[in-house]
Amino acid sequence: MFKIKDYIKAELREVREFLQGEVVIVRGGFLRTTYRIPSTGAIIKVKNSIHLKMTKHKYTQITYPIIAIMTGVKLVSGDIPDDYIIVQPVSYYRDIADKYYWNYCKLLTNWKIKEMALLVKSQNYHLY
Repeated sequence: MFKIKDYIKAELREVREFLQGEVVIVRGGFLRTTYRIPSTGAIIKVKNSIHLKMTKHKYTQITYPIIAIMTGVKLVSGDIPDDYIIVQPVSYYRDIADKYYWNYCKLLTNWKIKEMALLVKSQNYHLY
C-alpha cells in the first residue's frame, strides 16, 4: 500500500536543481513574484508556492536571498549566473525552510515538496 510518509522520505533524498542567490524584488504577484538578479540585471519570475525567502525580515528588506526549484523559475530577460544554480537534495530545501519559518514549517514544506514533485513529474524534468 502506498504511504505518503514513504513518498515524502523518498522525495527528500531526490536531487534537484535549485536557484539560490541574492535578488531584488521588482513586483509581487498572486502566482509569481518578479525579481531582478543584481549582479547581471536578469529578470526572473518565480512561482510563489515553491520558493523560500531566506531572511527573517521578509517584509522590511528589498534585497534578500531566495531558493527555488528551477522548474518554478521562468527567465524573462538576461542570464542567470552559474553560481546561482545549485544541485542539492530536496532535504537541503527542507532544512532552509526549517531555519527561516515557524513551527508549521514541516506541514508547509511537505506540501511544497509534494507540489514540487508533481511539477517535476508533469514536466518530465530530469537531471543528467
